[in-house]
Amino acid sequence: MSSEDAVGVLKDQKLKIENKYPSRQKNGFASEVCQDKIMEENNRHWNSYNPFCHEICQDCKVLPLCHGGCPWEARKNPEVGTGHCTPLKFNLRDKLRIYHMQNTLSKVLRTNEN
Repeated sequence: MSSEDAVGVLKDQKLKIENKYPSRQKNGFASEVCQDKIMEENNRHWNSYNPFCHEICQDCKVLPLCHGGCPWEARKNPEVGTGHCTPLKFNLRDKLRIYHMQNTLSKVLRTNEN
């Protein structure tokens, strides 16, 4: 999904919330009370995000690291329901090797400087 599409989805969601509170609108713009309701709705979605209920995440070995991806991405892609998978899912072993090599090299260089 492109960023323009994602913004469109979020605008649609905002419009649905504003339509729940039509008496709160002034001149086509949401009033302060309506803005509070929109914020409450967004917070409710954010706080209720649970990666353990996503089938695609349940058997993933990196779930403890990514916690089901980005809730923002999941909100932009409601049909999927999860955020984007982290690259660690696909290259964790290589990343750990590189990290270890960098740490070892850094220690060796510090030792040689002294």
